[in-house]
Amino acid sequence: LTTLAQSLPVVVTGRTLQAPGLASLNFDNFEGGRLATHHLLQQGHRRIAFISGPAVNAESQIRERAYHTLLEQHGIPAEEHCVFTGTFMMDSGAQAVRSLAKRFGARLEQLDAIVAANDNMAIGAMDELTRMGVSVPDAIAVVGFDDIEEARLTEPSLTTARQPLTRIGTEAV
Repeated sequence: LTTLAQSLPVVVTGRTLQAPGLASLNFDNFEGGRLATHHLLQQGHRRIAFISGPAVNAESQIRERAYHTLLEQHGIPAEEHCVFTGTFMMDSGAQAVRSLAKRFGARLEQLDAIVAANDNMAIGAMDELTRMGVSVPDAIAVVGFDDIEEARLTEPSLTTARQPLTRIGTEAV
């Protein structure tokens, strides 16, 4: 990457990397994670699960930290058995829902909502909830992060913390 940065302009998005000739454009993952969790709290949800991305992913760690911070600020104890490590792929969102069902029963009646660290996992969670006969958002609300195109195509459409990808790309250029 350093060799490339010496011959061409290079901009890295989504994380800060420091190298000669390299520019970074980062976004506020904490604020996005805060907004996603805050939305659910404003709706009156108190028992909220979280599906993180890979444990080594800094963006996912920041979004999860925002979730824990918001729960703490609202006097809601964090329940570690409601936090799952995913892969940013849809199947890990579905797997998290299956794990929740093992803990809370097939109807997940003790759970109010799920925050996923990205939209793919949120969509996987919604699909699995629907397959199990759990109504989204009536029984369990789901919020994602990124605002990918597919988020508008789900039924119901996915509520998500938006990353303005077009603007990010424009600023990077």
